[in-house]
Amino acid sequence: MAENPLCVKSFYDKKTKSVGEFQKHLKEQEWWSGCGLESDRARLLLPDSGLLVAFMKWTESETEVLAQIKESLEYREKNKLYELEAAKLVSFKEPLFTIDGKTKSGNRILWVQVRYNDPKTVEDGKRCLDYLFEAITRAEPNKPVQIVIIFKGAGMSNVSIDFIKHLIYIGTAIFPHFIFKITALDMPWIFKATWSIIRAFLSEKQKQMVNFTSLSEFEKEVTKDNWLKVIGGSLPDMQLDGAAPMPAELGDLCNSLKF
Repeated sequence: MAENPLCVKSFYDKKTKSVGEFQKHLKEQEWWSGCGLESDRARLLLPDSGLLVAFMKWTESETEVLAQIKESLEYREKNKLYELEAAKLVSFKEPLFTIDGKTKSGNRILWVQVRYNDPKTVEDGKRCLDYLFEAITRAEPNKPVQIVIIFKGAGMSNVSIDFIKHLIYIGTAIFPHFIFKITALDMPWIFKATWSIIRAFLSEKQKQMVNFTSLSEFEKEVTKDNWLKVIGGSLPDMQLDGAAPMPAELGDLCNSLKF
């Protein structure tokens, strides 16, 4: 399993505080008791909390870790993550998203097929991303995912700057240590101007997460038996039956995020 390569030495790696010591420090913050949902705060205080470790692994300073935890708690409450149900999300009825296959390093792959991105349902698509990120984070904490964006068959109307910004934002601020990297696969030249606009909004760390590659280069990190059929792979198509498009071994998280 490849770890996220962008944080040279994270706050967790520096070991200035153990998880238990940091939890005590967290509870001392003046904003702590009233921030977000009680259930989320409880998850961060579990012994060796995988969620807390993810925050500690993603950034390099204690101040950054605290700020990110606060931002994530507020986001989760505002967007009512635990009320999301897969069957009610329109974008799951098309193969816009698929979690299937693994890289040679053992990272799961989240595929995004841009041609199925409907400009009329961008907000719904963003909620689908929230759903998938939360489900994987809960099922497999601290196992970063590689996101692969497929442009085959897409037109300019399918590319949403707001959607891509949201993907990168939640993958770096709300669900830390979630994204191993983002691969833009065979991106046509007509989308380069759009990418230039998106790039202007990104931090240096976020820019480093995105790489552009060809199918032949991609095969060096992901074997073809782990590719979707649309790009010449052999993974079977997932049934779009109202469940989130991810492996059955993840259990009830395919249907609902309720505890």
